[in-house]
Amino acid sequence: MVGGGDGFQTLPDPFDPHYVYSLSQGGELGRFDERTGELRAAKPAPPANGVNRFNWNTGLAVDPFEAGTIYIGSQFLYKSTDRGESWTAISPDLTSNNPEWQKAAESGGLTPDASRAENFTTIISIARVSRRRA
Repeated sequence: MVGGGDGFQTLPDPFDPHYVYSLSQGGELGRFDERTGELRAAKPAPPANGVNRFNWNTGLAVDPFEAGTIYIGSQFLYKSTDRGESWTAISPDLTSNNPEWQKAAESGGLTPDASRAENFTTIISIARVSRRRA
């Protein structure tokens, strides 16, 4: 087992296959070290003046060109160059930031939606585009 929760994708580190990244609901990112058996949380902390809005199925990418570099999306695109030890937001809010679509706590039914399954205005897919040198 390399992760937990309602697991989604698992991605090996292309530069060190002893590391595997696992993602579960709401941006819960883990980094598993096959050598030691350690599973470590690697999710970015929220910004100082707000919260991260992670989707149930959060966007995650491992950079195939830069060792130790991974990306994850909330409403911001985050980049880590040290396998998830630290994170830098490399974008502004890339979503519509529509408050009408951010009312998970008021979703109705028997209980509020605490699963993040209905979180909108979030990043759900990330792709790294290579720039070829001529």
